[in-house]
Amino acid sequence: MKAIIVEDEKKGQEILSSLILKYCTDVEIIGMADNAEDAYLLIKKMKPDVVFLDIEMPKGNGFYLLEKFDKINFQIIFTTAYDNYAIKAIKYHALDYLLKPIDIDELKQAVENVKKALLKPENTRYIDFLTTRKLDFENRLGLPVKDGIMYLQVADIIRIESDGSYSTIYLSKSQKHVVSKNLKRV
Repeated sequence: MKAIIVEDEKKGQEILSSLILKYCTDVEIIGMADNAEDAYLLIKKMKPDVVFLDIEMPKGNGFYLLEKFDKINFQIIFTTAYDNYAIKAIKYHALDYLLKPIDIDELKQAVENVKKALLKPENTRYIDFLTTRKLDFENRLGLPVKDGIMYLQVADIIRIESDGSYSTIYLSKSQKHVVSKNLKRV
């Protein structure tokens, strides 16, 4: 299986590359890019089976890159430090979404899902993602925010104050978030 890594940080490229080489021996890394523009040209030229795609990069983010394609003929595995893009990634038909630091078991499962997806018809390729993906939402609280859903670790919450139809959530890191949910709904 041919793969391209799109990651703006050199250290990130090295880490992901070494994990793939060590734990996913049937994956051949055929190229790397550190920005969306170079990645677009590389993907068009090399025609990979899968792209390991960072989201936040210079010269356009991962979603900007995907918008440049009329048709996406490769599988997408997002590799990012930001969990708040997961819903948007699904809308772009990502096969998987790995949070940094990358868990080896999750990486291996994502590669297995790519293999299965490459063998299946287009209209069934996301069934494995939805049925086998371990999305660990236990001990996390999902709250709607302007750009999607923000997930907070329950252990980080010090207190929640009610203010009519709003709630203010105070975190252990001296942060607070105001959400448009009353205390009962939170």
